[in-house]
Amino acid sequence: MTRRTASLVLAAGNVSLLAGVASWQNRLRLPVVHAAFHPVCEADAEHDLGMVEAGTTAEREFTVRNTGGRPLTVAVNRVSCYCAAVTRVLPGSNREPADGPVIIPPADSTTLAVAIRVTGATDQQLAQQIFLGTTDPDRPEVEVRFRYTVSRWFHTIPAVFNFGTVPAGQERSLDAVVMGQRGRAASVPSVGGLPPGVRAAYQPGPPPDGPVVAADATEVPVGRLRVTALAPSAGETAGEVALLFDGHRLAVPVSIRATPVVEASPAELFLPLASTAGRVHHARVLVRRADREPATLAVTAPPGVTADCPTADRPAAVHVVLLTADPARATGKLTVHCRLTARAEAHDLPVAVHVGR
Repeated sequence: MTRRTASLVLAAGNVSLLAGVASWQNRLRLPVVHAAFHPVCEADAEHDLGMVEAGTTAEREFTVRNTGGRPLTVAVNRVSCYCAAVTRVLPGSNREPADGPVIIPPADSTTLAVAIRVTGATDQQLAQQIFLGTTDPDRPEVEVRFRYTVSRWFHTIPAVFNFGTVPAGQERSLDAVVMGQRGRAASVPSVGGLPPGVRAAYQPGPPPDGPVVAADATEVPVGRLRVTALAPSAGETAGEVALLFDGHRLAVPVSIRATPVVEASPAELFLPLASTAGRVHHARVLVRRADREPATLAVTAPPGVTADCPTADRPAAVHVVLLTADPARATGKLTVHCRLTARAEAHDLPVAVHVGR
Protein backbone atom coordinates (compact mmCIF):
# COMPACT_ATOMS: atom_id res chain seq x y z
CA MET A 1 0.00 0.00 0.00
CA THR A 2 1.39 3.36 -1.00
CA ARG A 3 1.60 6.32 1.33
CA ARG A 4 -1.15 8.11 -0.68
CA THR A 5 -3.51 5.13 -0.41
CA ALA A 6 -2.91 4.83 3.33
CA SER A 7 -3.70 8.53 3.76
CA LEU A 8 -6.99 8.12 1.92
CA VAL A 9 -8.02 5.13 4.04
CA LEU A 10 -7.16 6.99 7.24
CA ALA A 11 -9.14 10.06 6.11
CA ALA A 12 -12.19 7.91 5.29
CA GLY A 13 -12.00 6.31 8.73
CA ASN A 14 -11.86 9.69 10.41
CA VAL A 15 -14.89 10.90 8.44
CA SER A 16 -16.86 7.78 9.42
CA LEU A 17 -15.87 8.21 13.07
CA LEU A 18 -16.86 11.87 13.05
CA ALA A 19 -20.18 11.02 11.41
CA GLY A 20 -20.86 8.45 14.13
CA VAL A 21 -20.04 10.93 16.88
CA ALA A 22 -22.24 13.55 15.23
CA SER A 23 -25.07 11.06 14.98
CA TRP A 24 -24.92 10.31 18.73
CA GLN A 25 -24.67 14.03 19.47
CA ASN A 26 -27.79 14.62 17.43
CA ARG A 27 -29.60 11.86 19.26
CA LEU A 28 -28.65 13.26 22.63
CA ARG A 29 -28.92 16.98 21.96
CA LEU A 30 -31.68 17.45 19.42
CA PRO A 31 -34.58 16.54 21.74
CA VAL A 32 -33.14 18.81 24.42
CA VAL A 33 -32.86 21.71 21.97
CA HIS A 34 -36.29 20.88 20.54
CA ALA A 35 -37.97 20.79 23.98
CA ALA A 36 -36.39 24.06 24.95
CA PHE A 37 -38.04 25.88 22.06
CA HIS A 38 -41.39 24.02 21.89
CA PRO A 39 -44.11 22.80 24.26
CA VAL A 40 -44.10 19.09 25.09
CA CYS A 41 -47.33 17.37 26.15
CA GLU A 42 -47.23 14.35 28.46
CA ALA A 43 -50.20 12.40 29.85
CA ASP A 44 -50.76 8.82 30.93
CA ALA A 45 -52.32 7.04 27.98
CA GLU A 46 -54.14 4.27 29.92
CA HIS A 47 -56.34 4.37 33.02
CA ASP A 48 -57.97 1.27 34.51
CA LEU A 49 -61.19 2.04 36.38
CA GLY A 50 -61.66 -1.57 37.46
CA MET A 51 -65.13 -2.99 38.15
CA VAL A 52 -67.87 -0.38 37.82
CA GLU A 53 -71.53 -0.97 38.58
CA ALA A 54 -73.98 -0.44 35.71
CA GLY A 55 -76.17 2.61 36.18
CA THR A 56 -73.52 4.51 38.14
CA THR A 57 -71.02 7.16 37.10
CA ALA A 58 -67.30 6.34 37.11
CA GLU A 59 -64.97 9.30 37.69
CA ARG A 60 -61.21 9.62 37.35
CA GLU A 61 -58.84 12.58 37.43
CA PHE A 62 -55.77 12.67 35.21
CA THR A 63 -52.90 15.09 34.76
CA VAL A 64 -51.65 16.76 31.58
CA ARG A 65 -48.07 18.04 31.92
CA ASN A 66 -45.95 20.44 29.88
CA THR A 67 -42.30 19.37 30.02
CA GLY A 68 -41.23 21.72 27.24
CA GLY A 69 -39.83 25.24 27.26
CA ARG A 70 -42.82 27.07 25.79
CA PRO A 71 -46.48 27.36 26.93
CA LEU A 72 -48.69 24.43 25.91
CA THR A 73 -52.29 24.86 24.81
CA VAL A 74 -54.61 21.89 25.37
CA ALA A 75 -58.28 21.47 24.42
CA VAL A 76 -60.71 18.57 24.41
CA ASN A 77 -61.25 17.79 20.74
CA ARG A 78 -63.80 15.00 21.17
CA VAL A 79 -64.86 12.01 23.27
CA SER A 80 -65.68 8.52 22.04
CA CYS A 81 -69.14 8.41 23.65
CA TYR A 82 -71.82 10.87 24.70
CA CYS A 83 -71.78 9.06 28.07
CA ALA A 84 -68.42 10.69 28.92
CA ALA A 85 -68.01 14.27 30.11
CA VAL A 86 -64.75 16.12 30.81
CA THR A 87 -64.24 18.89 33.36
CA ARG A 88 -61.23 20.87 34.56
CA VAL A 89 -60.26 20.56 38.22
CA LEU A 90 -59.65 23.95 39.80
CA PRO A 91 -57.95 24.78 43.09
CA GLY A 92 -60.08 23.78 46.04
CA SER A 93 -61.43 20.76 44.14
CA ASN A 94 -63.87 22.97 42.23
CA ARG A 95 -64.60 22.05 38.65
CA GLU A 96 -65.61 23.80 35.46
CA PRO A 97 -66.57 22.42 32.04
CA ALA A 98 -63.55 21.77 29.84
CA ASP A 99 -65.18 23.40 26.83
CA GLY A 100 -62.32 25.76 25.99
CA PRO A 101 -58.52 25.71 25.59
CA VAL A 102 -56.23 25.59 28.61
CA ILE A 103 -52.74 27.15 28.57
CA ILE A 104 -50.13 25.25 30.60
CA PRO A 105 -46.86 27.13 31.34
CA PRO A 106 -43.52 25.30 30.97
CA ALA A 107 -42.81 22.78 33.75
CA ASP A 108 -46.42 23.03 34.90
CA SER A 109 -49.54 20.88 34.61
CA THR A 110 -53.33 20.91 34.71
CA THR A 111 -55.77 18.32 36.04
CA LEU A 112 -58.79 17.13 34.08
CA ALA A 113 -61.55 14.83 35.26
CA VAL A 114 -63.69 12.43 33.25
CA ALA A 115 -67.13 11.20 34.31
CA ILE A 116 -68.52 8.15 32.48
CA ARG A 117 -72.13 7.02 32.80
CA VAL A 118 -71.75 3.24 32.82
CA THR A 119 -74.10 0.94 30.92
CA GLY A 120 -73.68 -2.56 29.55
CA ALA A 121 -73.96 -6.22 30.37
CA THR A 122 -72.36 -7.92 33.35
CA ASP A 123 -68.62 -8.62 32.97
CA GLN A 124 -68.54 -6.67 29.71
CA GLN A 125 -65.19 -4.95 29.19
CA LEU A 126 -65.48 -1.46 27.74
CA ALA A 127 -63.26 1.53 27.09
CA GLN A 128 -63.85 5.21 26.39
CA GLN A 129 -61.36 7.60 24.85
CA ILE A 130 -60.73 11.32 25.22
CA PHE A 131 -58.87 13.04 22.41
CA LEU A 132 -56.92 16.18 23.37
CA GLY A 133 -55.74 18.68 20.80
CA THR A 134 -52.38 20.22 21.71
CA THR A 135 -49.81 22.69 20.37
CA ASP A 136 -47.05 20.11 20.82
CA PRO A 137 -45.63 19.79 17.27
CA ASP A 138 -44.83 16.12 17.85
CA ARG A 139 -48.22 15.24 19.41
CA PRO A 140 -50.95 17.42 17.92
CA GLU A 141 -53.55 14.97 19.27
CA VAL A 142 -53.20 12.95 22.47
CA GLU A 143 -55.48 10.00 23.20
CA VAL A 144 -56.28 9.13 26.82
CA ARG A 145 -58.04 5.79 27.30
CA PHE A 146 -60.21 4.66 30.24
CA ARG A 147 -60.89 0.93 30.60
CA TYR A 148 -63.46 -0.66 32.92
CA THR A 149 -65.51 -3.80 33.45
CA VAL A 150 -69.25 -3.52 33.93
CA SER A 151 -70.70 -5.05 37.09
CA ARG A 152 -74.44 -5.12 37.72
CA TRP A 153 -75.17 -5.80 41.38
CA PHE A 154 -78.90 -5.94 40.67
CA HIS A 155 -81.19 -5.92 37.64
CA THR A 156 -84.62 -7.21 36.68
CA ILE A 157 -85.96 -9.69 34.16
CA PRO A 158 -87.62 -8.17 32.18
CA ALA A 159 -85.67 -4.93 32.29
CA VAL A 160 -88.73 -2.67 31.82
CA PHE A 161 -92.40 -2.63 32.82
CA ASN A 162 -94.24 -1.82 29.60
CA PHE A 163 -97.98 -2.20 30.14
CA GLY A 164 -98.84 -1.17 26.60
CA THR A 165 -102.30 0.21 25.90
CA VAL A 166 -104.91 -0.18 28.65
CA PRO A 167 -108.48 1.22 28.83
CA ALA A 168 -108.58 4.41 30.90
CA GLY A 169 -109.23 3.83 34.59
CA GLN A 170 -108.26 0.16 34.55
CA GLU A 171 -105.34 -1.44 36.41
CA ARG A 172 -102.76 -3.91 35.21
CA SER A 173 -100.03 -5.77 37.12
CA LEU A 174 -96.70 -7.15 35.92
CA ASP A 175 -94.03 -9.19 37.73
CA ALA A 176 -90.28 -9.14 37.35
CA VAL A 177 -87.54 -11.29 38.85
CA VAL A 178 -84.79 -9.32 40.61
CA MET A 179 -81.32 -10.77 39.92
CA GLY A 180 -78.28 -10.16 42.11
CA GLN A 181 -74.63 -11.15 42.29
CA ARG A 182 -74.05 -14.63 43.69
CA GLY A 183 -72.64 -14.52 47.21
CA ARG A 184 -73.65 -10.91 47.80
CA ALA A 185 -76.26 -10.45 50.53
CA ALA A 186 -79.37 -8.67 49.27
CA SER A 187 -81.27 -6.68 51.87
CA VAL A 188 -84.95 -5.83 51.50
CA PRO A 189 -84.86 -2.63 49.42
CA SER A 190 -86.87 0.51 49.88
CA VAL A 191 -89.21 1.33 47.01
CA GLY A 192 -89.61 4.89 45.74
CA GLY A 193 -89.70 7.23 42.80
CA LEU A 194 -93.12 5.99 41.68
CA PRO A 195 -95.01 7.96 39.01
CA PRO A 196 -98.69 8.83 39.61
CA GLY A 197 -101.04 5.85 39.56
CA VAL A 198 -98.22 3.30 40.01
CA ARG A 199 -97.50 1.20 43.09
CA ALA A 200 -94.90 -1.50 43.64
CA ALA A 201 -94.23 -4.32 46.09
CA TYR A 202 -91.02 -6.29 46.62
CA GLN A 203 -90.94 -9.85 47.90
CA PRO A 204 -87.50 -11.15 48.95
CA GLY A 205 -86.27 -14.63 48.17
CA PRO A 206 -86.01 -16.62 44.95
CA PRO A 207 -89.46 -16.80 43.30
CA PRO A 208 -90.71 -20.34 42.63
CA ASP A 209 -91.25 -19.58 38.95
CA GLY A 210 -88.01 -17.65 38.54
CA PRO A 211 -85.41 -18.40 35.87
CA VAL A 212 -83.29 -21.54 36.16
CA VAL A 213 -79.62 -20.61 36.58
CA ALA A 214 -76.54 -22.75 36.28
CA ALA A 215 -74.61 -23.74 39.37
CA ASP A 216 -71.64 -21.59 38.33
CA ALA A 217 -73.72 -18.56 37.28
CA THR A 218 -72.57 -15.21 38.61
CA GLU A 219 -76.16 -13.99 39.08
CA VAL A 220 -79.03 -15.59 41.01
CA PRO A 221 -82.66 -14.59 41.70
CA VAL A 222 -82.96 -12.63 44.94
CA GLY A 223 -86.58 -11.45 44.87
CA ARG A 224 -89.72 -10.59 42.95
CA LEU A 225 -90.97 -7.11 42.07
CA ARG A 226 -94.67 -6.61 41.30
CA VAL A 227 -95.73 -3.31 39.75
CA THR A 228 -99.37 -2.28 39.40
CA ALA A 229 -100.29 0.66 37.20
CA LEU A 230 -103.57 2.53 36.76
CA ALA A 231 -104.19 3.76 33.23
CA PRO A 232 -104.70 7.54 33.26
CA SER A 233 -107.85 9.15 31.91
CA ALA A 234 -105.93 10.07 28.77
CA GLY A 235 -102.41 10.00 27.38
CA GLU A 236 -99.48 8.12 28.90
CA THR A 237 -97.89 7.71 32.31
CA ALA A 238 -94.14 7.09 32.24
CA GLY A 239 -91.43 7.04 34.88
CA GLU A 240 -89.44 4.52 36.87
CA VAL A 241 -89.63 2.31 39.93
CA ALA A 242 -86.54 2.75 42.11
CA LEU A 243 -85.22 0.07 44.47
CA LEU A 244 -82.50 1.05 46.95
CA PHE A 245 -80.33 -1.86 48.16
CA ASP A 246 -77.97 -0.54 50.86
CA GLY A 247 -76.88 2.38 48.74
CA HIS A 248 -77.18 0.62 45.36
CA ARG A 249 -80.02 2.07 43.31
CA LEU A 250 -81.88 0.00 40.74
CA ALA A 251 -84.19 2.00 38.46
CA VAL A 252 -86.70 0.07 36.33
CA PRO A 253 -88.58 2.05 33.64
CA VAL A 254 -92.39 1.81 33.65
CA SER A 255 -94.94 3.09 31.13
CA ILE A 256 -98.69 2.68 30.52
CA ARG A 257 -100.80 4.29 27.80
CA ALA A 258 -104.54 4.86 28.13
CA THR A 259 -107.24 4.30 25.56
CA PRO A 260 -110.76 5.67 26.03
CA VAL A 261 -113.23 3.21 27.55
CA VAL A 262 -115.93 4.47 25.18
CA GLU A 263 -115.48 5.89 21.71
CA ALA A 264 -117.52 7.46 18.90
CA SER A 265 -116.88 7.38 15.18
CA PRO A 266 -116.75 10.07 14.04
CA ALA A 267 -116.06 11.92 17.28
CA GLU A 268 -117.01 15.26 15.69
CA LEU A 269 -119.69 16.16 13.09
CA PHE A 270 -120.05 19.11 10.75
CA LEU A 271 -123.58 19.68 9.40
CA PRO A 272 -124.95 20.10 6.82
CA LEU A 273 -123.38 17.34 4.75
CA ALA A 274 -123.22 17.17 0.99
CA SER A 275 -125.25 14.36 -0.57
CA THR A 276 -126.92 13.41 -3.86
CA ALA A 277 -130.15 14.85 -2.44
CA GLY A 278 -128.44 18.15 -1.68
CA ARG A 279 -127.45 19.54 1.69
CA VAL A 280 -128.68 17.44 4.62
CA HIS A 281 -128.63 18.13 8.34
CA HIS A 282 -128.47 14.58 9.60
CA ALA A 283 -125.70 11.99 10.07
CA ARG A 284 -125.03 8.70 11.82
CA VAL A 285 -122.60 8.17 14.69
CA LEU A 286 -121.30 4.78 15.92
CA VAL A 287 -120.93 4.57 19.72
CA ARG A 288 -119.30 1.63 21.53
CA ARG A 289 -117.03 0.54 24.34
CA ALA A 290 -113.37 0.12 23.43
CA ASP A 291 -113.42 -3.47 24.74
CA ARG A 292 -116.54 -4.23 22.63
CA GLU A 293 -118.49 -5.32 25.71
CA PRO A 294 -122.27 -5.02 25.19
CA ALA A 295 -123.74 -1.95 26.89
CA THR A 296 -126.95 0.05 26.97
CA LEU A 297 -127.02 3.64 25.71
CA ALA A 298 -128.63 6.86 26.88
CA VAL A 299 -128.41 9.96 24.66
CA THR A 300 -129.04 13.56 25.66
CA ALA A 301 -129.30 16.03 22.78
CA PRO A 302 -129.40 19.84 22.99
CA PRO A 303 -132.38 21.87 21.71
CA GLY A 304 -132.60 21.82 17.94
CA VAL A 305 -130.94 18.37 17.66
CA THR A 306 -132.77 15.04 17.85
CA ALA A 307 -131.15 11.65 18.45
CA ASP A 308 -132.65 8.31 17.47
CA CYS A 309 -131.12 4.91 18.40
CA PRO A 310 -133.35 1.80 18.09
CA THR A 311 -130.93 -0.36 20.14
CA ALA A 312 -130.39 2.06 23.03
CA ASP A 313 -132.46 0.12 25.61
CA ARG A 314 -130.79 -3.27 25.12
CA PRO A 315 -127.11 -4.26 25.51
CA ALA A 316 -125.23 -4.07 22.22
CA ALA A 317 -121.58 -4.04 21.21
CA VAL A 318 -122.22 -1.10 18.84
CA HIS A 319 -124.98 1.48 18.80
CA VAL A 320 -125.82 3.54 15.70
CA VAL A 321 -127.25 6.95 16.56
CA LEU A 322 -128.99 9.10 13.96
CA LEU A 323 -128.54 12.80 14.73
CA THR A 324 -130.73 15.38 13.00
CA ALA A 325 -130.17 19.10 13.38
CA ASP A 326 -132.69 21.88 12.70
CA PRO A 327 -130.68 24.91 11.51
CA ALA A 328 -133.65 27.14 12.28
CA ARG A 329 -133.42 26.26 15.98
CA ALA A 330 -129.74 25.39 16.54
CA THR A 331 -126.49 26.67 15.05
CA GLY A 332 -122.85 26.66 16.09
CA LYS A 333 -121.03 24.05 18.14
CA LEU A 334 -123.30 21.77 20.17
CA THR A 335 -122.64 18.70 22.31
CA VAL A 336 -124.55 15.44 22.32
CA HIS A 337 -123.95 13.44 25.51
CA CYS A 338 -123.87 9.64 25.26
CA ARG A 339 -123.74 7.36 28.30
CA LEU A 340 -122.82 3.69 27.92
CA THR A 341 -123.59 1.37 30.84
CA ALA A 342 -122.20 -2.17 31.26
CA ARG A 343 -122.01 -4.20 34.45
CA ALA A 344 -123.41 -1.22 36.39
CA GLU A 345 -120.42 0.80 35.17
CA ALA A 346 -121.34 3.97 33.28
CA HIS A 347 -119.06 6.08 31.07
CA ASP A 348 -119.94 9.40 29.44
CA LEU A 349 -118.91 10.28 25.90
CA PRO A 350 -119.41 13.78 24.43
CA VAL A 351 -119.90 14.10 20.67
CA ALA A 352 -119.38 17.53 19.14
CA VAL A 353 -121.86 18.65 16.47
CA HIS A 354 -121.21 21.78 14.43
CA VAL A 355 -124.40 23.03 12.82
CA GLY A 356 -124.42 25.56 10.00
CA ARG A 357 -127.18 26.97 7.79
